Amino acid sequence: RLWATDDAAGGGGVRNARVIAAVASAPGVAATAMAFDRTGLRLWVGFADGVVREHRVDVTPRDGSANEGPSVKSLRECKDLLGEPITCLRAGPTDRRLFARTVADRVAAVDVGFFAATHTFECDGGARGTMRA
Repeated sequence: RLWATDDAAGGGGVRNARVIAAVASAPGVAATAMAFDRTGLRLWVGFADGVVREHRVDVTPRDGSANEGPSVKSLRECKDLLGEPITCLRAGPTDRRLFARTVADRVAAVDVGFFAATHTFECDGGARGTMRA
């Protein structure tokens, strides 16, 4: 779940918060990794089932009212790593590639343009941390 909180703490130092989106790929599947793009308006979430989902984050109120806050809209899914829990997500420096690491020590490069894994690398577990294509 993604939460929005008030800017200032309320009485007793407690902040008010509300859920703005539940991003799970399926009921009972945990989100295990997250990454934002450079602007903070696109969010990628990796899940325990291997799905990577892309979301658009809208932080501006639609009608200008203070009551309407941020929203998150699900855009696309990549199921190329299905069955391998995602442990880490990292956006490339130009936001054109997303790198996903799995518990099987595999790294996949996901092309953000068509949202599919284009390359995968196996980590060999050696002391130098080398990778094989």
